[in-house]
Amino acid sequence: MVRNIVKKSGALTAQMLENDAAMTTVAHTAYTLMPSVFRLVVKEELFTKFLLQSRTALVEYVENLEQSKE
Repeated sequence: MVRNIVKKSGALTAQMLENDAAMTTVAHTAYTLMPSVFRLVVKEELFTKFLLQSRTALVEYVENLEQSKE
């Protein structure tokens, strides 16, 4: 799935991942799509904090996918 996103958006995806406001919006949307049991156990603030802290790995993954296309 991420590979398809990168193919369609490329550098835009990496820029979005580096934007705090955009990542917070993505985290909120993703959280609301999670199963109820997950939301009972993991609070939204913790989920958002985790995504914001983990985005470095996501950015590196996106950049590596872009390099492999070349």
